[in-house]
Amino acid sequence: WLVVLQLTIVRFAWNFDPLFRFNSNSIISIIGLCMITLAGIIYLPTRTILIIGLAMVGGHNLLDNISFEDGTPADIAWSFLHVQKSFDLGNGYSFGFYYPIIPWIGVMALGYCLGHLYDAKYSVEKRKKLLFLIGNLSLILFAGLRYFNLYGDPVPWNIQPETATTLISFFNLQKYPPSLLYLSATLGIVFMLLAVMEGENLSRWKSVILFGKVALFYYVLHLFLIHLLAMAA
Repeated sequence: WLVVLQLTIVRFAWNFDPLFRFNSNSIISIIGLCMITLAGIIYLPTRTILIIGLAMVGGHNLLDNISFEDGTPADIAWSFLHVQKSFDLGNGYSFGFYYPIIPWIGVMALGYCLGHLYDAKYSVEKRKKLLFLIGNLSLILFAGLRYFNLYGDPVPWNIQPETATTLISFFNLQKYPPSLLYLSATLGIVFMLLAVMEGENLSRWKSVILFGKVALFYYVLHLFLIHLLAMAA
């Protein structure tokens, strides 16, 4: 249903085109496809799922230089798997693969494994320590690999004439597909936030938590809202 939602209501919200002359495999459909994949992966041992997730997230940038002839079946399949690309379907229609699936399956597999930290056998303190550890390791990995331009993102950073633009270059990480460094930085911050909030009374954040409980509703709603506001502007 998430795939159907992406190809219909979500796409219409972006374009307001009833003919759907452009469509795409994007964030909502890729979540759906990853869930379908995860439905099979969960029958594997947790350690195996963890290895699969780490291999996909950590190793997919090794595939960055692989390409195929434009428009061939291999090119289309590879775009679905690893490369952001759009294809002309003729007669004014086109289709884009915006969220290649390989790294996102890895992220979801790791998220599934992370869920085990919330089993009853883990105390609040133990979970907090593990989340801090994972978060710190993720951010250290990001900082080390990025500083030395060793691996993990297809676009290296470099010194710019101004400090601000140098920082922009340093944090200019690839999201489509998400590079190892992009995921290390963003997920590292998330792990740290989870650790900080663990065991805390979050009642004062009730209005924010509401968005998290019905995230899909607000995601779809905000697309229509910003599009209508852009038209008005």
